[in-house]
Amino acid sequence: MGKDPLFRQSEVENERLAADKKVMTFAKVIVALKILTGLIALGLIAAIWFVWRVR
Repeated sequence: MGKDPLFRQSEVENERLAADKKVMTFAKVIVALKILTGLIALGLIAAIWFVWRVR
C-alpha cells in the first residue's frame, strides 16, 4: 500500500515552501547588493564632486 495522498501533498507543499525560502533569501541578497553598489556609486560621485569643488 502507498502513502496517504494527503501526506504526499503535504510533502510537496513543504518542498515548495523550502524553495520559496531559498528564492526569497537570494532575492534579499540581490537587493542588499544593489543598495550597496548604489551607495558606493553615490560615495564616488560625492568624492569626485568634492575634489572638483575644492580645486
